[in-house]
Amino acid sequence: MQYREIPPSSSVLAPYVRFFWTLSANIPLDPQIIVPDGCPELIFHFGDRFLRIESNGAVLAQPRAFLYGQIERAIVIRPEGSATDVLGVRFLPSGLAAFTRIPQWELREQMVECRDLFGAAPEFGSALTPEDRIAVVERFLCRRLAPPAPQTWREDLSTRQNRRRFLDAVGLAPKRFQRIQRLQRAMSQLGGPTPLAEIALEAGYFDQAHFTREFREFTGQTPAQYVRQPHAISDFFTHRAETRADRREAGPDGSETDRARRLHTGPSVNPVSPPPFDWP
Repeated sequence: MQYREIPPSSSVLAPYVRFFWTLSANIPLDPQIIVPDGCPELIFHFGDRFLRIESNGAVLAQPRAFLYGQIERAIVIRPEGSATDVLGVRFLPSGLAAFTRIPQWELREQMVECRDLFGAAPEFGSALTPEDRIAVVERFLCRRLAPPAPQTWREDLSTRQNRRRFLDAVGLAPKRFQRIQRLQRAMSQLGGPTPLAEIALEAGYFDQAHFTREFREFTGQTPAQYVRQPHAISDFFTHRAETRADRREAGPDGSETDRARRLHTGPSVNPVSPPPFDWP
């Protein structure tokens, strides 16, 4: 399996797009837990689509080209087959608001097809390489860019009004967003040499018990349970693979082997994304 993160080449998109990412594999994968990270995404499937497995056992097929709004709890996905070829656009927390005037909270937990959201979808034609596909998406986004007014904390508004502005821009309540960011700081260290108690304190939790309770709320598992399981995809998304003593990739059965195949174009990305404005 190969995963890459590529920063936007256009300075026009840089304030709104955190990075593009690609994922390719020709092996079957076990179901993967995807943990909230505070960023909405556009997803394009060129190979087998992914399936979302609901808590009640229902299985939903992801569209070929769609937006995934903010998520508040972990979701479980798995590829439909063994040929994975995905391009993703990870926006900054409030970045999507520059391309659609829909309040972001309306898109929370939603899979929305590109054509339904934008009235059109990128036409990839003969674009077969990741670089060519990213160029197509960049042109698509640039044509739809309509930057909103700068988001800052306004002293002339009440806390409730500022909370509403944050919710419209990000799709999450400010405190919920802060908790997700704290979780991401901690997750980037899981599986490394740092003890859980120290990870918890460095991330901003009161203690290890506080961390464990929050981790279970967001993922349905304890940190120890999570670390013991293979997370070939989600480790890339949380940047946990960068901190592990033995960086791994998925093997033919979805387990992990000892060959690291994470690739970066540009500097490594901080696991935490900045909010549109500071929340006191």
